Amino acid sequence: MWKEYFSFNKRQRNGIIVLVSLIILMIGVIIILDNRPPVKGNFDFTGFKAQLAETENIPSSRDSEDIPVKMERPKDPFAVKLDLNNCTVKELARVPGIGYYRALAVVNYREMHGPYRKTDDLLKCKAVDDSSFRILKPFVIPE
Repeated sequence: MWKEYFSFNKRQRNGIIVLVSLIILMIGVIIILDNRPPVKGNFDFTGFKAQLAETENIPSSRDSEDIPVKMERPKDPFAVKLDLNNCTVKELARVPGIGYYRALAVVNYREMHGPYRKTDDLLKCKAVDDSSFRILKPFVIPE
């Protein structure tokens, strides 16, 4: 009865031998890596600290003029009004919470479908959802 479960042909036996060999090899590697002595000594990081200080002075791609990183909200949000039909991507991207790519989508929509007649037309642009519309509304006017 138990011979039915353990009768393999030559190809199956070779496969089992390879699998068992790999398992034994992996166990041996794990044992060797776990029992190696820890690395001792003092490491000198002065050169690394100098290189790190140099890289902090390099402007990152986010510092470019095309993609504004962050702009503080004015105390009076109605003090700055952008004309939706004449503003550039750069100007629109400076509105806090909008960002470069959403501003680009708004301007591209305007170029493809014509000028915005009212502020609510922004919702027709797929990049502007309800939450971003609430952010944009105090800053823009269609003229």
